[in-house]
Amino acid sequence: MIYLDINVIISYMDELDSNHSRAHDLLEILERNRVISRLTLVELVSVYSRAGLNEPLALASYSLRRVGAGPPTRIFNKVLMQAFRL
Repeated sequence: MIYLDINVIISYMDELDSNHSRAHDLLEILERNRVISRLTLVELVSVYSRAGLNEPLALASYSLRRVGAGPPTRIFNKVLMQAFRL
């Protein structure tokens, strides 16, 4: 499982970003089981909204599909919470 942070997603989606090619190359070699936190989704919507883009939530969802990432499964959340209890 690979966690993607917002900077990788933004760089991948924005072809004019100085790190676009690096983000593209990185996503090419990473395994496909990619996750984001729910906070990352909120941040992504916020970035698109502040940029004045229409329908920031829909654009954020599209971006996540493009990079092949989504929120972790309930099983992962349960395992993570148990790890904090140890």
